Amino acid sequence: HVVQQKMEPRQANTTAYQDLLKSAASVIENQTTLRRSYYDRNNIDLIFGEARFIDPHTVEVTSPDGVVNRHTAAGFIIATGSRPYHPPDIDFSHPRILDSDTVLQLEHHPRSISIYGAGVIGCEYASIFRGLRIKTNLINTRDKLLSFLDDEIIDALSYHLREQGTLIRFSEEYASVEPDDHGVRLHLKSNKQIYSDYFLWANGRTGNSDGMGLEDIEIEADSRGSIKINEDYQT
Repeated sequence: HVVQQKMEPRQANTTAYQDLLKSAASVIENQTTLRRSYYDRNNIDLIFGEARFIDPHTVEVTSPDGVVNRHTAAGFIIATGSRPYHPPDIDFSHPRILDSDTVLQLEHHPRSISIYGAGVIGCEYASIFRGLRIKTNLINTRDKLLSFLDDEIIDALSYHLREQGTLIRFSEEYASVEPDDHGVRLHLKSNKQIYSDYFLWANGRTGNSDGMGLEDIEIEADSRGSIKINEDYQT
């Protein structure tokens, strides 16, 4: 959406990724200001810090300056979000290997990028990068895009991405990811290799449920950090 709003088609090949990030940062800042204003008007207290459950009705919050306070309530809504999943065999400390968080800190306008994972996040970034005239490889581990959508929408999305120039590879899985000073070589289990300036991992997320003391109050989370709930979204 930001690409469409901020660029005319004829300008797309001269607009740097950094300019797009600046526009996005401005939108985020404005939305943050609006949210805080809403909370102030409605007398909603904002408590900053890291929280841990002491019992089912008490959380202990450690503020950024180290002060610890306890807060009680009849019930809590856990809405801590998620973060990109990191497979242990991929070196995410390397500057040319990105996830959906660190891609927002990219300091260069790349010539090419390989995106692994063709879910919502992967498809969004594929569209954005092609809108910026960046050569884009989209690797999908499944046989079609976004299988939860109707077939007509899936076909339209596939057509749109290909019409833009995105190279989509279906039913592929990575064997290894090898970065160097100039780019990243992606080895696929099909024995294909793809070399690009950057590699973006967009295949799965992990729930931010660790360190919250859930085990102390008998709340279970699965291997990806997602909290187990019933049909009423209760633990």
